[in-house]
Amino acid sequence: MDKMQEKSDAHLLLEYAENGSEAAFTEIVARYTDLVYSSAMRQVGSPDLARDVAQSVFSDLARKAGSLARKMIESDRLMGWLYRSTRYEVLPILRSERRRLTRERLVMRDLNSTSEPLPDWDRIRPLLDEAMASLGDPDRDALLLRYFENEDLRSVGVALGISDDAAQKRVKRALEKLQIYLVRRGVTTTAAAVSTVLSANAVRMAPAGLAATLASASLAGAKIGTVSTLTLLKFMTMTKAKLAVTSAILAAGIATPIILQQKTNAKLRLELNGLRQQTQELAKFRDENQRLVRLKAEGDAREQNLAQTIRELQTLQSAPKPNPAVLDGTKSEGANETPNSPLVPMASWANVGFGTWGETIQSYFWATSKRDSNAFANAVLWDPAGRARLERLLAAAPDSVRQRFTSVDEILYDWWFNDQATSSFAAYRLVSSKVYGDNVSAIVELQDKHNGPSRSIDLLLHRDNDGWRVVYAGDRIIDLEGYLQRVSSPSRANADD
Repeated sequence: MDKMQEKSDAHLLLEYAENGSEAAFTEIVARYTDLVYSSAMRQVGSPDLARDVAQSVFSDLARKAGSLARKMIESDRLMGWLYRSTRYEVLPILRSERRRLTRERLVMRDLNSTSEPLPDWDRIRPLLDEAMASLGDPDRDALLLRYFENEDLRSVGVALGISDDAAQKRVKRALEKLQIYLVRRGVTTTAAAVSTVLSANAVRMAPAGLAATLASASLAGAKIGTVSTLTLLKFMTMTKAKLAVTSAILAAGIATPIILQQKTNAKLRLELNGLRQQTQELAKFRDENQRLVRLKAEGDAREQNLAQTIRELQTLQSAPKPNPAVLDGTKSEGANETPNSPLVPMASWANVGFGTWGETIQSYFWATSKRDSNAFANAVLWDPAGRARLERLLAAAPDSVRQRFTSVDEILYDWWFNDQATSSFAAYRLVSSKVYGDNVSAIVELQDKHNGPSRSIDLLLHRDNDGWRVVYAGDRIIDLEGYLQRVSSPSRANADD
């Protein structure tokens, strides 16, 4: 087996096609069972159906081994062919389920929503293989190698016949295309988020022993012949609904080796005994589907509410600001000025949390002084429309800029920590504030530690379930867009070099 593991896919397939080497074919199945089963499971959502699909894919490989082996060179891999074949096998199943799912969605759309946010993987999973199918072969193979086969960039380059740098660029470009496709289908995400989610969830371990079962059944089916192969494999893997078809085929006189038939009958009995459990699992799946639909509706509603909040905050920011207020954020609605409010020196800044908007301001500047991007991110809330606009600009920026900034969050950190000279802050004080329900517009004066001129900045804050946050919207988005354009300009790029 060690010798088999050292051989390429092309070599193994040729050995099976020319010499009937079951060991060679079994090694191929062992290499790619996780890939095929994971792809099928994501799309059909049922372990039994996923096994059926995997069985059909490897049986198809056994039948077509000769023609495929003649087309392959030594360095070619079967990964792309198996992934595409899995997609072809699940499409009829998905089409048969579409009308039922449509009816269920119509019933579920009026159910009450919950406040639990939808995880990225649960949003991406139903569309992942559809999005992968939209890519060209070079981009899809790069993602399959990097995330589905867990290869490093050097190995990706070797497999694709390109350099390490070219492999990195191809993977990055493919991620961006995948992200754009997902955004068009209503999943707001970033290329970096897609990369993280794929790394954690792309490949799911197949059930123990499945590779051996698939290899054995595929080899047995291939020996019986092209006409009877599909019939035998479905007889082995399908459940009670297929028994009538199998009986008819047997009655028609199709010959089956006695040992294989005995194994098949034993497997069918096990599957029949598990039908009740499968029915229960399907009921759980429908309940989970209903829950996910409710969560999506809740997420859409929260995004609309946040957009409305951003508009209200921008109105507050442009309004005149009279009368005094305190920094602890406990005052009721009103516009206030605090010309004599004390300076808060940097030595006393602390990460005090987000319970009041005053505490959020101090935590915001504490994270700034420590250049702590994680703490800073916890204090910040993005305007979704502004973030999406900035992401589009980043996607269109030169390669050098996209290599420097892999997300809009990194643009924000670089602009705030470096471009805005925040390292010179020595103290701050509240100049004025306007409180309106869950929104605050505040002007904060910043003192320079080198006795330079003080400066004032406007802060927009919003309260949600987790406390108060500094909102990046309006003018702040414009500032970030201007900064991105500056670092993208040829003169700036040359200066950086």
